[in-house]
Amino acid sequence: MITISEAHLSDVSAIKNVLSVTWQDTYRSFLSDSAIESVTSHWHAPQVLENEIERDSTFVGIARSGKDVVAMITAHENEDLIFVSRLYVLPSFQRRGIGITLLSASYSAFPMAKRVKLEVEEQNLVGLAFYRKLGFAEVDRTEDDVFGILLHSIVMEREIERNAA
Repeated sequence: MITISEAHLSDVSAIKNVLSVTWQDTYRSFLSDSAIESVTSHWHAPQVLENEIERDSTFVGIARSGKDVVAMITAHENEDLIFVSRLYVLPSFQRRGIGITLLSASYSAFPMAKRVKLEVEEQNLVGLAFYRKLGFAEVDRTEDDVFGILLHSIVMEREIERNAA
């Protein structure tokens, strides 16, 4: 059984593991091992993750299978917009609805938000298909230098559908 909860500081090591495994799986076809290692050691450093967990404007959610963290999301609120900076599910747990459930949890964490935005690397075809299936549409494109490698991302956005009470 999968359970969803807000992350705590004691979850940082398990979150870092999810990020390391999923980055290897998702990006190894177009990023070098050294670039992936640089990202996971800098962007996913324990202090970075701890700061996000403690920040009021950020929701860090996790999915557990038993005691193991198998997925995570990081979402930031800015007025009526949620920006999802991370949504990663371990490969062996994908296609089970966990990503959708984590997205929904981020919407619940920010009940006043009306839109959600995120970026997906254009070579991440699985990620692009997932977000398109959920109704996200391309609104822009960006380029980022990731430790010496130029990545091209697609910025996607959609309205948040809320159930009327």
